[in-house]
Amino acid sequence: MLSIAIVATVLASIVCAQQPSAVALTPSTDWYGFDGNWSAVKFQIGSQQQSVSVLVSTSLSEFWAVGSGGCLAKEPLCSSARGNIFSVADSKSWDSLGAWQLGLDYLDYGGNGDYGLDTLSTTTLSGKSMTMKDIITASFNSTDYYLGYLGLGITKGSFGNEIAESPLTQAVKTYGWIPSYSYGYTAGAYYKGTSGTPCSVTLGGYDASRFVMHNQEFSLDPSDGLPHALVRGIEVTVGQDKALPGGWDNRTRILSNMSTSFSAMIDSSTPYLWLPDVICDQFAAAFNLTYNTTFDLYTLTDEQYIAFKAGASSYSFTFSLTSHDNNDDFGRPLQTPGVVNITVTAAAFAQALRYPFMDEAIKYGEPAVPYFPLRRGSNFTNTFIIGRSFLQEAYLITKYDTGVFSIHQAVFPEDSQTLNITEIKQPNNSPYPPPAAQVDGRGLTTAQMAGIVAGVVTACLILLIAWYCIRRRKRANAAARAIEEGKDTASTILPEAPRSPMARFFFKMMGKNKARRPSPHEIMGSTSQPVEVAADANNAVYELPAQIGPAELDGDDSKSIQEQADFATETSHTLST
Repeated sequence: MLSIAIVATVLASIVCAQQPSAVALTPSTDWYGFDGNWSAVKFQIGSQQQSVSVLVSTSLSEFWAVGSGGCLAKEPLCSSARGNIFSVADSKSWDSLGAWQLGLDYLDYGGNGDYGLDTLSTTTLSGKSMTMKDIITASFNSTDYYLGYLGLGITKGSFGNEIAESPLTQAVKTYGWIPSYSYGYTAGAYYKGTSGTPCSVTLGGYDASRFVMHNQEFSLDPSDGLPHALVRGIEVTVGQDKALPGGWDNRTRILSNMSTSFSAMIDSSTPYLWLPDVICDQFAAAFNLTYNTTFDLYTLTDEQYIAFKAGASSYSFTFSLTSHDNNDDFGRPLQTPGVVNITVTAAAFAQALRYPFMDEAIKYGEPAVPYFPLRRGSNFTNTFIIGRSFLQEAYLITKYDTGVFSIHQAVFPEDSQTLNITEIKQPNNSPYPPPAAQVDGRGLTTAQMAGIVAGVVTACLILLIAWYCIRRRKRANAAARAIEEGKDTASTILPEAPRSPMARFFFKMMGKNKARRPSPHEIMGSTSQPVEVAADANNAVYELPAQIGPAELDGDDSKSIQEQADFATETSHTLST
């Protein structure tokens, strides 16, 4: 039973340590961007634990950081503005894969990255430390991307002969940190609360305190495994206290309907709404927006910017979405089963462009340019995109194991540190590997090592206590047997005590000396032992009688037995009475 208890204790500790759980990443307290105000998450990278803050990309499957060439020495504020710099040369754990093209070409962005494998660490909002080795990482210097990215995709990357898993895949498959290939994410909003509400990023689950729950799920696009939705309609409503804008017939205006519906990727890599030209024209007409050919964006006047920052009191935009493969209409496309409506206030689209946007199209020292994050998709890509500005007020849950995602209305709790983290378990029929029990070829994770150490220490303590108890019991039993044997073998024939006082004195002195030097005694015969049949007198061998030593008759034997018995206190006490 004892051995079973020990094994159970060790295994329980190990299992407890290895149990994966959803983790909430720690957002930065600062706001970043040359194309708006965006919330980032914090990481440490490389052997020197270089700190960086990066945005979240729901389409990338890599980790990107601004390289040492991304800032000039004469620009002391550049590093902090770009989320800090990662120096590849300072990382002893960097395993170079060479220079490769950065993977967001569909956004019409260019540039190459210095790719490699390196160590990525972070501390979650619950205080848990996570470290993963050999994470695919790109160091870049281009200003097309002002900050780095944490990619939440799970697409494998091919770099010559090297096949690299995504950070999210590594967190499940290699390290067993999280229970499934899933995440929950909202971009945060600088205009909510007293100092803004930061982003919320949960790996392996979601934060139920940051959105309104519903049960409607959409299918991931099978072509790229990413979230794509059918945008059935977009409408804008003017606030009750605001005068009706010129050219509006009522307080709600349709910007897109089922006849102009389109499928769009939900991608936080870009802040913009990349929409069809006809819908961009509807936005421009509704708000009298000006298209800036230098920026390829719609700019705002100062008055428009202030009006948009007023949020819901000015305008609210409602996006009606279904799964990209749900084309049901039934004459009422916005009331068809499966439709999810997300409302975004105008403040989400009140952003500003700053130096060095678009290769320093805005010069150093020039004022920021207010703009509406709307871009004509046909000018750059055939992919329409619902970007980060939308995700300020929407919450995205993606479950790669089941090939689905859901989009929810985001909420903004007063205390953004109050979490309600819910795990997403991996289903049995998932096409992806289960969470690792331990790290293959790289040792155990920190949590697993801590659990094993705790289990081993507990087992050792139990073994030590058990050994002590068994040893004590054995010594007690041995002492008891010795006492019993002493009773059986001790002679019951005592020499007659001397009768004179002097003789008795010497008799006792001699007896005490011999008692202090115990010597072996021959076992005496007894009537219970078999008796040999008498032989012929001529052949008989006679045993000489043994000398019987003096025996002490006082109570001192109880002390002698006590010393020999050690732990057998009850037995020795009985013998001394």
